Formats: sequence, C-alpha cells, structure tokens
Amino acid sequence: MLGRERRRAPRVAADKPVEIEIVGGGRSRAWAADISMGGMSLLTSEVPRHGSFLLVGLGQPVTPFAIRVPATVRWTRRCRFGIQFVLLGVRETSVLLAFVNAKLRAAAADSGSGEGTSR
Repeated sequence: MLGRERRRAPRVAADKPVEIEIVGGGRSRAWAADISMGGMSLLTSEVPRHGSFLLVGLGQPVTPFAIRVPATVRWTRRCRFGIQFVLLGVRETSVLLAFVNAKLRAAAADSGSGEGTSR
C-alpha cells in the first residue's frame, strides 16, 4: 500500500543531467527525473545514504547559469532517490521558480490544445 502524498509543491518533469556533491564524500552525476520548488527525484547508479547532505549542480537548460543547490536525501530506492532543498537563496529560488513555472505553463498549453501531457 502506498503512503499518503506529502508533496506541497507541484512537480514537473526535469529530464536533465545534474552533478551531485555529497558533503564529506565524492562527486557523481545523476539524472533529474522531476523537480519542484521543494526538491527533486534523481536517477543514478550511486545512491547516497538517507539523510546525506549534498549540493546539486544545475546548469543549462534548467538554469541560464550554473547554480549549486543544497539538499538533503529524504528517500532512497535501488537506483533512485529524492531530495529536499534546504536554505535556498534568492538567486536559487528565482531560477527554480522560473523553470517550474515555465514547465507548468507549457503543460497547461499542451492540455488546452488537446495534445495531453507526458512526463
């Protein structure tokens, strides 16, 4: 049985590569499956431990310039994990908000044209 949905912010498909730096550990690459203002879901062969603190490097096309977003690992699966963003600055918040809102507008336009949406 699945648990109750806890997300408060809408999720959008990200489908972009990101760089992960585990604080006190190493660096690796992952694939961002989806993103919201609260966090993101990532696919990787090297899943960090639950509770790990990390920095997620985002660049184009998610952001017009490179940013590093602090986050905590909230859940893990075999090759997937979810993070919650923490202590976002004004610049990071602005960039993430612009990306999420653009995706939401595009999805709304697609659904209004009868094409439907896909992740």
